[in-house]
Order: sequence, then C-alpha cells, then structure tokens
Amino acid sequence: MKARVSLFLIIPLVLGAVALAEEPPAASPEPVQAAASEFPYVGLVSAERVNVRAGDGTNYTILTVASGGDKLVVLGEKFGWLRIALPAAVKPWVSAEFVQVAPEGDEGTVSGDNVRIRSKPSTSSDVLGMVARGKKLKIAGAKEGWCQIAGPSEASAWIYGKYVERYGTLEERGDEVEQERVVAEARVGVDAKIAEADKLYREELGKPLSDRDFSKVVTIYEEIAKETDQRFVQESATRRVEALKLVQSLIADYSRIRADNEALSDRLREMEVRVHEAARAAEEPAAPTYLAEGWLRPMGRIINSPATHKIVVGGKTIYLLKSSTVDLNSLLFKRVGVNGSKHAAPGWEQPVIDVTEIEALGPDKAAAGPAKG
Repeated sequence: MKARVSLFLIIPLVLGAVALAEEPPAASPEPVQAAASEFPYVGLVSAERVNVRAGDGTNYTILTVASGGDKLVVLGEKFGWLRIALPAAVKPWVSAEFVQVAPEGDEGTVSGDNVRIRSKPSTSSDVLGMVARGKKLKIAGAKEGWCQIAGPSEASAWIYGKYVERYGTLEERGDEVEQERVVAEARVGVDAKIAEADKLYREELGKPLSDRDFSKVVTIYEEIAKETDQRFVQESATRRVEALKLVQSLIADYSRIRADNEALSDRLREMEVRVHEAARAAEEPAAPTYLAEGWLRPMGRIINSPATHKIVVGGKTIYLLKSSTVDLNSLLFKRVGVNGSKHAAPGWEQPVIDVTEIEALGPDKAAAGPAKG
C-alpha cells in the first residue's frame, strides 16, 4: 500500500512528523514459538509507522517502513519478531555475475547455485534469501555489477510482532493482500517516473534559457496523471503539465523575439521575468489541509452522545464527529483528515465537527462515500 515518493511532486500522505513505533532492544528474551500450522497468515499493522528490517533484531538494516493498516503475509516467528513476505516497496539486489539478463533488460535468469538476495548492492549487506539456478527474475534496475529485482518469494523481511495483529488466513484475506500488492507495485512504478521527470527537469534548468526543452518532462507527467490512483498526485501532475507547457510557450516566444531582433532588450528582459515566474509556479503545490487529522474511532454506546465517531491522536480524543452526508463507517479505524463545521457541545470538553468531507491518509488513501440510510 505505501510507496516512496519524490520530494519534487508527491504530496505526503502523512502531514507532520510521526515517530516510528518503538522496537525492542537487540537482545530479546526467550522466543515465543508458534505452531507451524499457524503460518502463513495475514497480519495487520497496528501502529502508525513500524520499521521493516532485514532480520529479527534492531541491528539489521531497515528495508522500508510499514504504516498502520498495511496487510502483511506472516511466514513465521522468532524471538517475538515476525518473518514476512517481502513488501512490494522493497527491491532487493543480486550479483549480476550470476544473472543472465534478457536483451530487453527487464528479465533475467539465475545462472548460479544458491545465489544470495541482498538488501543493498554490496556483499557486506544483509541477506534476505537465496534463489536457485534457473529462477526467473524481474529486473527493476542495475548498479555497478548488481541487478535490482522485484522481490521473489524466496526473499523475506522481519517486523516486530508487537505491532502486528492477526487479520485472517490467506484463504480469507489473500485477495486483499494481492490487491494491496498490485497497488503498491503501481505506485513504485509511478515513483520511478517521478524520479525520472525530476532528473530531466533539473538537467534542463542547467541549460541556457533558449535551449531548455521540457517536452519529455511533460510527457512523463501526463503518463503519471493517467496511471496514478492517488487523486492529489494526479492533480499535482496535471498542474505541473499545464505550468511546463506555459514555460515552453514562453521560451519559444523568447527565442523567436531574440532571433528576430536583438535590439529589443527591454522586451527580452520582460520575457525572462515571465519565464522564471512560470517556472516557480511549476514547483510542488501546497499540500491539502484538513480541519482535523487522526485515527477514526466509533464513540460507542454513550447516552446523550453528541456524536457518532471521534478523532483520536496518541490515544487521546481530540474531536467528536458526526455527519448526515458522509458514511464515516467506511473509513473506520483508519487515519483520516476531515473538513466541516466545528462547534462546541455542552458538557463535552472536545468540540464537535459536522463532517462534510473525509479522506483516508494511509496507503489505501480514498474518500468516504455518501452516508447510507
């Protein structure tokens, strides 16, 4: 469900810094062994941000960060740590010496025996698993004698079990896990395109004004706007396309005027100012704001309650919520942002928000539907 993002465009899904869930010390007590028949199963991350590591201890490399509500396939347990299937956001590495890469460059075949899968392109990095000779691998990138791959089933990671709740069996919840994996893979692809567009954009900025050409950058952002499932990313990409097309138009005008008449220096200075202003407008737009943010919880059975739901942050209720237009239950137990009108409730410390808009802020970001009934 989550994916990494470029600082140049992607709007953070979590507004404000959130501390990682505390992990245990490297030295752990005696292991709590689970019956082998219990695995695999689907687990649900219960803390806002939890490190996913290369091994069963805090001394191992952090591979990614799981967010509250993420679904993981749990394969085993050791010393209170859970071994999980590699998240889609993690792209491990294998030595290119033992991979025959296809001419297209997007697939490879393992040519060695028991080739180690590593967390980084280095023989000193943590081992996440091994692949056998003949295994087909999806190539995601390359770097100095190493191939980056889409994590095969032979690779696994670890997460501290305190922050993962049992969600169900693979038979019960496997489809949900697969759906999240597909979404995460798509977002990784979008992230790669954003990084590419960012690189091309900055290369063009390094050229003389009349030589700049942002057409490739525009094409990439048009593809991002079509492919992403995140509304704010789509809107930001669309705005970027519009701004860059204006820049292109102004640069073309600037070049034509300069070629036609070098004597029009005053006009040229005016055009330069307009180009720079348009380029600044192409920068990342401000992130959306909400009247309140936090974890959505039900109020429970409370007599004369002025609300049906509440916003909880750090275990403390900060707002009470009600709505006649939005189905609050559709985003229950998720981290959300809400907008609406706020007013006091007699006898209650927390103010009440009449919600008109609510949106999930986690990896499964989506707006709530209309209220039912």
